[in-house]
Amino acid sequence: YVELAKGSRDQKLRLVKTMRTGIDSERYTNYFHPRQLDLYTGRYYNSKGSWPGNFFIDIRCPKDQGEEDDCLELRFQGRESQLYKLRHLKDDIFEWALDYNQQARRARFTVWDPEYFKIQFNFN
Repeated sequence: YVELAKGSRDQKLRLVKTMRTGIDSERYTNYFHPRQLDLYTGRYYNSKGSWPGNFFIDIRCPKDQGEEDDCLELRFQGRESQLYKLRHLKDDIFEWALDYNQQARRARFTVWDPEYFKIQFNFN
């Protein structure tokens, strides 16, 4: 069983690394936001599926954020226990991908697709 557990861990490490590499390859460097971070904040509800409006995320500016930071906070269902750092990726897209240890601590080994960890904001 020990060898199986090690093999499973090694496979997850490879998947996380591939996912993070894919996300990081999209990230703009030396880039400024087209918008102020507080314009992204709010409560966002799902509008599709069997039960529209039954799920939401809160997007906030962290209280201790400095002027150099380009991060927001993502909270699923507004819960403190479901708080994730939302980092700017490009344009109006942010990401909240976790490394292996963060995923293990939070038991979030669910999806390895980089798109799962992206949030795109649409402004009309």
